[in-house]
Amino acid sequence: MQATPQPVHEAAAGHAEAINALGSRAFGVSWSLAFPRPGNLHSTITQSPRNGWAFTVTLDDNNQVTGFAVIKPHMGEGHVMHESVWCELAFVAVADTHRGHGLGTYLVADARRRALAAGRLGMMATIQTKSVDWYSRLGWRIGDHSHALVIPDVRTRRYGPMVWIHQSRMTHPRWAWTRLDSTRPVTAWTSRGGHVAQRDLLAELAAQEAWT
Repeated sequence: MQATPQPVHEAAAGHAEAINALGSRAFGVSWSLAFPRPGNLHSTITQSPRNGWAFTVTLDDNNQVTGFAVIKPHMGEGHVMHESVWCELAFVAVADTHRGHGLGTYLVADARRRALAAGRLGMMATIQTKSVDWYSRLGWRIGDHSHALVIPDVRTRRYGPMVWIHQSRMTHPRWAWTRLDSTRPVTAWTSRGGHVAQRDLLAELAAQEAWT
C-alpha cells in the first residue's frame, strides 16, 4: 500500500548517528569503506554545501530518520574529482519498519530533482543484484555485471575525453544509470573492463550503439 510520501529534508549533523546505523545495516562493507569512522560521515554532512555531496533524510512524526539518500560528485580516473554533468547516487536506504510504502522511490525521485537543479544531467549508481528489478521499474538502464561504465564528458590525463569507471564492487556488482532531463541527453557506453589502450577502448565503443 502506498503511504503519503514523507517530506525529504536536507540532513543535518544531528542525523549522522541514525544515518550511520541505517547505512551500516543496509550496506555493510560498502558503507564502512565509504565512512570508516562515524566522524567521517559527520564531517562530510557538515561540509556538504561546499564539497558537492548531498545528504537527504525522511523523518517520522518523532523526527527519527526513516530513510536517507546520498548523492556525491562524479569521481573519475584515480578518484580525481571533476566538474561533470554526471553524479552518483551513492546510497539510498529505508528503515525496515518503513519499507513497502514507496519511500525509497520518493527518495530517488527527490535525489534526481536535486541533482538536476545542481546542473547534473546524468546519474549513476552501483547496485546490489537484488535491486536490479526495482531500478529497472524506475526507468534506469542496467549494465552487465562484467562490464565497466564509460562516460565521455570530463577530461582525464589517462583517457583523454573519456572517463573510465571501473567494474563495481563485489557487494554492488551492477551498474545503473539514468538521464535526468529528457530534453538534454547525456551519453554513456559500457566496456569489458580492465586497463586497455585508448585506441582499443575507442574501437570497442565505436562498435556499439551509445546510450543517450
